[in-house]
Amino acid sequence: MSESPLSPVVAELAVPASIDAVIGAFDKRTDVFTCFDVSSALNAERAKLQQPTPAQNQGAWSEVLAFALAAGDEHNEKPWDTYFGPMGSWRRDDGQIVYAPDARQADAGILQHWKNRAQTARAPVLAARYNDLVWDLSKLIANERRHVDFARRAIDAYVALAGQDGRDLYYAVPDAKRALALAIQIDDKPRLESARAVLLLLHRRSVADHKMWWAVFDALEEQPKSGLTESERSTLIADFEAILVRVSDTSDATKFDPHAVESVADKLIPHYRSVGRDADIRRMNLSIARAFEHFGGLADPMLASVVLQTSMDAYTAVGEHAEAHRILGLIEKANVASIAQMTRHEHRVEIPADEVEKFLAQIVVDSPAETFRRIAGEFLLSRKSVEDELRESASSSPLQAMIGRTKLRGDRVVASIGSIDDDPIGRLIDGASDSLGFSTVFLSWAIDAAIKRHSLIATDFVDFVNSTKLFGDGRLLSEGISAWLRNDYIMAAHVLVPQVEAGFRTLLGRGGRPTTKPHPQMKQARMVTTFGDMLTENKAAALGEHGPDIVLHFRALYADPRGNNLRNELAHGLASIESINAGILLWVIHSLLLLGAWLRPTPELPPDALSAELPSDGAP
Repeated sequence: MSESPLSPVVAELAVPASIDAVIGAFDKRTDVFTCFDVSSALNAERAKLQQPTPAQNQGAWSEVLAFALAAGDEHNEKPWDTYFGPMGSWRRDDGQIVYAPDARQADAGILQHWKNRAQTARAPVLAARYNDLVWDLSKLIANERRHVDFARRAIDAYVALAGQDGRDLYYAVPDAKRALALAIQIDDKPRLESARAVLLLLHRRSVADHKMWWAVFDALEEQPKSGLTESERSTLIADFEAILVRVSDTSDATKFDPHAVESVADKLIPHYRSVGRDADIRRMNLSIARAFEHFGGLADPMLASVVLQTSMDAYTAVGEHAEAHRILGLIEKANVASIAQMTRHEHRVEIPADEVEKFLAQIVVDSPAETFRRIAGEFLLSRKSVEDELRESASSSPLQAMIGRTKLRGDRVVASIGSIDDDPIGRLIDGASDSLGFSTVFLSWAIDAAIKRHSLIATDFVDFVNSTKLFGDGRLLSEGISAWLRNDYIMAAHVLVPQVEAGFRTLLGRGGRPTTKPHPQMKQARMVTTFGDMLTENKAAALGEHGPDIVLHFRALYADPRGNNLRNELAHGLASIESINAGILLWVIHSLLLLGAWLRPTPELPPDALSAELPSDGAP
């Protein structure tokens, strides 16, 4: 009978003798070995093959694939919704995701070969792997119904592996977990009992060895149908209580482990909550609080400021507010001390004088007004550029992209910034703030060159910035800019930063956005919106094409603790004299130029008339 043209193509398969010998040798072994050992040996032998035929190549690959696939928790990706998955993946230029290895490249011939191996394998590692592959992947590879005998043999092999003398807990616990999951899946009560029994045996080993003591508890908690008895659960809880006593012992440095205290308590708290034992929940939190307080006392200031936060949170969780306040005092002292520990890192970059002159020639031109517009546009942050830099950083330095950051000011932690994946907005604000810092020297050169070329005085700045009357009569602008020009940065900051906020509020109002909000206590009264209210994504649309750019720019500079937060630091009296310096004032002046350039007077109307809409290019 001829094959239907719609039938899947099955490649001819012939396992080379040298590859078959590797499998045969492992199948005879009675000592401890792992799938990784088998995989390494197969890969080494496959590399020695000389001009294999297509059938031999397919046969060799069938064995390599069997042990190259990652099992269970060994892989995070679940592209096929199966127990076995790829070791890794990458995205091609065309956007397609490539998995390595890809089980979908196997066919019915390879599946049949695995069935044959599954029925004859004697070594538990091989028997577990081949039988589980057939059970797990039959549907994916060949769209076949799987037979329960493969699951049964896999369970028996996994249980044997988990109980093998000398097998590391790192491998034994996942083996027992898989046996339990399969037994539940096929509703095989005797095999479920066997799997749970070997898990509890491994638990006793882990407690005695002070190693991976949490693993079996977690495995059983993940499976509500594990059949765990109350007696068995009580034993687990008693073991955890004993571990808590040991790792909480601050008198013995070899036993004390605050992270283990937290881990044990975090597992016991849900149990005690489920049985209504509030006193034990309180005891767990106090154990965490005291352990991390002791840890903070042992640590250097930089580490202490972090670990003491855990202590304070635990005290707060049980209403010990006086204790939490006491720990806060310790955190503030540690923050101050940690600043003295920090090392300043500098990276010097030499910029040729001719490049600086060429740059300035493009910015500082014959017209003062055009020079102001070019300075405004040149130094406006581009949100897209900051996002591109973050993506490039994540690609070139993935470990750094995963590590969170903490920002300190004085004795306070003012912001926590997560990884790029977990906290994209936080990283965006942080990246924008860094970009402003890197550009400060160029902004200084541009403004200095403009002042020298055009002999600029305060009136010149005020006339441009207030050309569209965003700032009323401009007298406060004049006072603030005059203070800046005579290097009185304290006065300039306190006058001009509120003017930037007021000007931006007026700009939004002219773009059709509300500039007031209800008063929280007086029903009929309304309050003006603040920078924090205004610097949001939905407000950016009122500002044209570059609205997202100016919102990011002002948010990073004025109104977010993950950036400079200049407006809020000044408004609440938190800014230090050192923080109000020439560099930060340059960005305040740039902000005013930016607002002055955003709207332009309509030529054919009186000077105080404004164009009815924002420019399509967003301004500068």
